[in-house]
Amino acid sequence: LPVFSFRHPQEFVPADGPPALYAHVPFSRHTQAEFFYDAAAGEYSKHQFGQPHLDMATGRAVSFTNVILLQTEVKVINNKGHINADLTGGSGYYLAGGHFQEISWEKGGTYEPLRLYAADNIPLVINCGKSYIGIISDSRTITLAEEIEEN
Repeated sequence: LPVFSFRHPQEFVPADGPPALYAHVPFSRHTQAEFFYDAAAGEYSKHQFGQPHLDMATGRAVSFTNVILLQTEVKVINNKGHINADLTGGSGYYLAGGHFQEISWEKGGTYEPLRLYAADNIPLVINCGKSYIGIISDSRTITLAEEIEEN
């Protein structure tokens, strides 16, 4: 079985919720990502450290049709940047088409697939295209905005 449920490539449906043209994702005190929705392209471009996160092959900002942000307990193990993330499950957000919706997720054991759920534990169906999955500490606040914020 496929890990994710995808829509037909000719079918595109925005996330089932409020507008989200901008997302600020604080991975740590040092690393914070921003996603900006480009309606013409139908994708979110990723920025970090105040500038576009560039694809070395194209020289353009990396961009994604689907942005999946998973929150869970994350503990710092040592001062070398090693962390321990609880991958059994949690809550999160799905961004697509300039909108977002709250989701839940579960992973289970090492060999278990990641499963994403919309409301009422219905499997989340996502759009075909490039997808970004980020794991963020549940002690950090993800900011989703209807308007694009630029530093």
